Amino acid sequence: MQGLLFIDISYNDLQGLIPNSTAFRNAPLESLKGNKGLCGSVKGLQTCKALTPHKQSFGTKWLIIVFHLLGALFTSIVLTAIFFIFQKRTLDSGEGQRSPQNSQELLSILNFKGKFIYVEIIRAKNDFDAKYCIGNGGHGSVYKAELPSGEFLAVKKFHSPLPGDQIADQKEFLAEIEALTKIRHRNIVKFYGFCSHARHSFLVYEYLERGSLATNLSNDAAAEEL
Repeated sequence: MQGLLFIDISYNDLQGLIPNSTAFRNAPLESLKGNKGLCGSVKGLQTCKALTPHKQSFGTKWLIIVFHLLGALFTSIVLTAIFFIFQKRTLDSGEGQRSPQNSQELLSILNFKGKFIYVEIIRAKNDFDAKYCIGNGGHGSVYKAELPSGEFLAVKKFHSPLPGDQIADQKEFLAEIEALTKIRHRNIVKFYGFCSHARHSFLVYEYLERGSLATNLSNDAAAEEL
């Protein structure tokens, strides 16, 4: 190698530092072209120091891209996990609200002890036996229920569950029902509250003796008294 006087390595796609020998130092640029990765002290070639930062910069950019991708992937996994956990808790909470054994909220606006009065109403009507039915309507039937205390209630049982399958709708429905419990008027039957879950949905009113309004209006004497 040291004895060479002339060399031609053009178009060999070589790279790296050229040897520090006379042949390479005196080689014309034409004998070295076609090798994009060569560097050294020959006039017309890049210095090797000029190539090094470029390689480091290229590698650094790839590292930054990889770290960003990994960070985005990790964040997506965490957010997805949080979403499913929150959704599960929300569904569990909604199911708990619809359960007569676990729900306080759906029965709490009754002017009685919610879950206990539910049991007494079901027991008093023998699980809505037809013999306790005192009226029928388009959306439900009305039953007469006597509590152990001797108090009578009129219970309107809906043919289908009350609206509010979504939690937001259910809260709005609760607010409306609570507003009804605050209405006080001599010509309006007192509304005590309601119960809503998968098995039964019903409203609870004050029970008034002497039959329905239609029955009394059809009787001349009773209608005149009214």
